[in-house]
Formats: sequence, structure tokens, C-alpha cells
Amino acid sequence: MEGAIEPSDVCGKPVPQDERSEGLKASEVLQLVDNDALVLSGHSLGVIPASVCTLTTLLRLDLSKNKLKILPDAISTLQALTDLNLSSNELVTLPASIGSMRSLIYLNLMSNSLTALPDEIGNLGALYRLGLKGNKLTALPNTIGGLTSLVELFITDNLIHSLPAEIGQCTSLVKMQASFNRLSALPAEVANLQKLELLRVAVNLLSKVPSQMAACSGLAWMSLAGNPACPPPPVRGHIADVTIEHLSLGVPLGEGASGDVFAAHMEGEEVAVKVFKGEVSPDGKAADEIAVTCYVNHPHLTRVLATLQQPHALVLKRVAGRPLAAKPNLQSLLRCRWPPDAAFSSAFVARVALCVASALQYLHAHCICHGDVYAHNILVDNEGHATLLDYGASFFYKPGTLPYEAQEVRAFGLFLSDMLARVEGADKASSVRAGLEDIAAGALHKDPLGRPSFEAIATHCSWLTKGKGVIADSASSLQALHGK
Repeated sequence: MEGAIEPSDVCGKPVPQDERSEGLKASEVLQLVDNDALVLSGHSLGVIPASVCTLTTLLRLDLSKNKLKILPDAISTLQALTDLNLSSNELVTLPASIGSMRSLIYLNLMSNSLTALPDEIGNLGALYRLGLKGNKLTALPNTIGGLTSLVELFITDNLIHSLPAEIGQCTSLVKMQASFNRLSALPAEVANLQKLELLRVAVNLLSKVPSQMAACSGLAWMSLAGNPACPPPPVRGHIADVTIEHLSLGVPLGEGASGDVFAAHMEGEEVAVKVFKGEVSPDGKAADEIAVTCYVNHPHLTRVLATLQQPHALVLKRVAGRPLAAKPNLQSLLRCRWPPDAAFSSAFVARVALCVASALQYLHAHCICHGDVYAHNILVDNEGHATLLDYGASFFYKPGTLPYEAQEVRAFGLFLSDMLARVEGADKASSVRAGLEDIAAGALHKDPLGRPSFEAIATHCSWLTKGKGVIADSASSLQALHGK
């Protein structure tokens, strides 16, 4: 057929008949280029057409959801490329020449069969996001330290036994997802990652976390469940087990990484039902989330009424309200997205802060780290009554280990700062707002060990909800928070 790709009309060497792309004309490739971008996703390509490798001004190339087994050396001719998406293919190796593509900012290699990365990957000094989730990697090369601009690293669901010490040279790293691997230890050099805010290492083989990580000043969100470092979850009293026949499901209420939440009725009572998507989620195992959810008992935490086995679900007490904000996206990175018209009074913020701080005080008194303290996981009503939701990243920890509470205090400080930035009108000058600003400043103290406890924060918030701006006659409310 005229214009069809022949065996030699591919990037690199000729390939066997069964590896050729079928039905895609070379002329069609050029017609698909739009504003320096080419999307060839889902075309069942077994090879990359040669015409692609001539597009030297191309900035974005999407070859996801094909059948590519080989990435040819000629791909490196695309020196202007900033965004390369090769996810959901059948790649086993990468050519060394990929290291010469130094304009790359986004490289997505998720859901392939890669067993190793070439050392030259470390030459991609401009790389911002590297997606390696769902491969068969057993290690990362030592040259990973060359990725000094890397902000997001996704290595979830591989076979990685250890991280190289050079990971500590990736000093721009903010987000690292490494759950579902075979990590038996984390290098002490992780403590050099002072910008690291989110670390997911659930379901590995970690018997401990390096003590040096206590100095990670940016860390606010962590998952660790499913590791030997975590004690087995304690058992709280009996919770009823019901069947789907006991429930009348209604409209969806929300969606999380681990499951979907629906409105429902059970024996005439309004409830919420969380139906798990599977046994695992990006943050850990459903069983670990269920263990925490069934254990906790606090007025500002989700309360379990019953469990279901088919489908795998939890029946929860229905809580009135709405999430404070929307989940982060790729553009906002780890920051929630607030409605443009969001505005609060200082009194409202103080009530919300008290609810959340008391919930977190309870959790850490029971050696539970929530792991996902975000505005989008906080449900509030019009009066400022707040409930902290979602234990998908939560874990039990041993007393006297890392200062997990200090990490979560920082997450609390970030959410509180976001609310305070939306205090409206003349209320900005109120003494209550000034007191809340002191709390936020203390929670965001650079030294994790210099941050107040949730007990101190809850005490101060309680004072503020009574309309008091500062704790009586103290030199400053921040000093009072620190117990000085």
C-alpha cells in the first residue's frame, strides 16, 4: 500500500515482519504533528516510524500504549524534545543515546518491562519528572545523582532492593514514590534531600528508617505501612460484618487512590460506604488502611460502623460537609487547589484548626501517622466542624523512632497557612488571626524538633476559639507553643 511503513522505514535497524507497525502511513505521521507535538498513542506500533526521527524541532512526543519493544538510538536526534511519553509499551532496555537528549524535562517510562537503566540516564540534568512505575527494575544506577533538577520520581511497583547513596545528590527532589519494592534499607543520604516533602515507601522490607531522616526539614507526607519497621496493628473491639443486602447505595460522594465513597442507607440511617478498588493502592495495602480506620475512635476522625467482604468495603458514619479544597494535580504538585472565591473568617479557621489538631493529637498519642494531612482530606461544615478522612497512607509506628509527629505538624502548618491566606476583609488584622499565624509559623519551623506538638497546638487553638488572640501574658504565643 502506497505510503505504508516498510521494514526500513523505521527509526533504527530493519525489524522482522511481526514487529512492524501496521496500518499507519508515513505521510499520516507528519499530518499528526500539531504545534511541535506528535501524539501516536494507542496505534499498536511495534516500531517507531523513521519520519518521527526527522522531526528535530519536536518538543513533545507521545508514544504511549503501543507495542514498542525497542527504543532505537536514532531517538536521540530529537534534541529539542522536552516531553517524551513511552508509558504502557513493552520496552526491556533503553539505548545509551537517551542520555544525549539533554532538553528532556518529562520522561514517562511507566508500565514497561525495563530491568535496568543505562548509566547515561544521569546526563539528563534538566529532567523534572521521571516515571518508572510498574517496571522490573532491581536497582537504580549510581549516576542517578546527576539528575539535580529532578523534582518528581516515581519508582512504585518494581523489584528494587536498594537505592544508591547518590540519590542524596538529587537535591531538587520534592516527591518520591517508592512503595511496592524490595527495599531493605534507605540510604542515610536521603537526609540530604531537604526539599523532599512526600515519601512513599509502603510495602517494602524496611526494618527501620535511618535516624538521619529526622533532619529532613521539608518532609510532611510519608507512608510506611507494610514494612517490618511498623508494629502489627492493634485490634479494637468487634465491628459488625454486614452484606450488601443491608445497604441501599446512592450517589458517589468522592474518589480516592484506594477506593470510591458512596452515599448509602443502612437500617434507616444515612451512612457512607467506601468500596475499595483492590487489595492495593499507590500508597499501600487496603488491609493496612482498614486496620487504622477500624481502630481509631475520635469525634473528628472517620468512624467505622461495619465492614463488608463482598465487595470489599467499609460502612462509615455519614459526616456533613464538603472538602476544604481539591486534590493536587500535576501543575500544583503537592499543593491543594482552592476555589478562587474561597474566603474564611478567623473564627472559622480557628475552629477547623482545633478539630484537625485534636484529631492528630489523638492519632499520635496512639502512635499512628496519618500520612496524608491535606485540605482535600478534611471535610468541613458551615460552622467549622471538621473531620479528617482517608487513612490510605496511614501507619502504626514504634514509640521513640523518627519524629513522625513533627512531619505531620509541618503538613498541618501548610494547610493552616493556606486557610489563613484566604481570611477575608478587616478580619485579617484580628488577634485571632495573629494567634493562628503564630501557630502556622511554629508548625513550619525549619528544625523538625523545634516544632510544637499537636497537644500544644490544640491547646492554643482552643484558646483562640474562645476569641483570645494570644495566650495570657506570654511573651509571645509562639513561645507558649514551644513550652518556653
